[in-house]
Formats: sequence, C-alpha cells, structure tokens
Amino acid sequence: MTQEAYAKFGALLGALPPAAVFYRIFGYGMYQATFSEPDWWPFLFLLCFAMNFVCGMVGCKLGRIAGQHIDDLERVSWNRMLITTTLIGIFWGLAVGGTGGAVFFGVGAPFGIIFAVPIAALAFPVFTLFHRTLARGGMIETAHFRPLAWGTTMTIAALVLSPYLFPH
Repeated sequence: MTQEAYAKFGALLGALPPAAVFYRIFGYGMYQATFSEPDWWPFLFLLCFAMNFVCGMVGCKLGRIAGQHIDDLERVSWNRMLITTTLIGIFWGLAVGGTGGAVFFGVGAPFGIIFAVPIAALAFPVFTLFHRTLARGGMIETAHFRPLAWGTTMTIAALVLSPYLFPH
C-alpha cells in the first residue's frame, strides 16, 4: 500500500540525511577532538543518536499519514501532484526537523527545521514522481521500492556530505 511505502520512505528520509548533517556539523560525536574537553564526545554521540532516532520515528509516522493523501494525488495531473507533494514535504520537514531538533535542548528546533524543509521539499516530489510511474494499484514491488527509497535518501545524504556542494 502507498501508506506503507511512504512510512518506510519517511523513516529513511528521517534517518539518513539527518545523520549526514550531524556528521558534517558535529562529527556525529565520534571524535574526541570535536570539543576541547574529551569527556564531551560520548554525550554528543548519544545526543546525535537521540535526534536521529526521533527524526526516523516521526518521519515514519508522518510518512504514513502523507501516504494516505498522496495515494489520491497520484490520480490527478502531474503539475498538481508535484506542487502538492512539495507542500507535503515542507510540512513533513517542519514537523520532523522541529521535533528532532527539539531533542537538542529545544534550541535545535529552528535549526532542524532549516535543514529538514529543503531536503523534504526536494525528496517527496522526486520519490512521488517515480512511485507514481512504478506503482500499480497503489502497490509497488519491493524490487522497485528499495532502490527508489534508498537511492533518493542516499543521494541526498551524499549531497550533504559532498565537500564540493557545501565546502568545509
């Protein structure tokens, strides 16, 4: 069903690109040299992991809800579908970025929104475009879904990690 496909896509989109963002900003807390005090890096790793987990869970839940609406949108014109899925992506990014960033003592919510909205506004129309062409009766084969969902999210994560797109 479309809801399940978007739930899994939302979980991937809520987990992989934020992990890339956390790695670019904080080193995902994996290096002792992240802060001058070596005692901070385990705490920072757990904080990044908690934000990543929340983004994945909320992304899954909201992806399922978005899938209910997108199921109907796949039967309308291409222009209307792409515009509406962009708006759905913006709302998804607001919610996921805000809740994931709120784990960072509340002050991270605006930063989470700033990072999540452009990613989701790009990812949802791209995924929907291919989902519409590959799905039959709202169902997509696993052999088509996995490369589509993983490819979309991994491409975005690779762009976030790219030193040519975002220099250090």
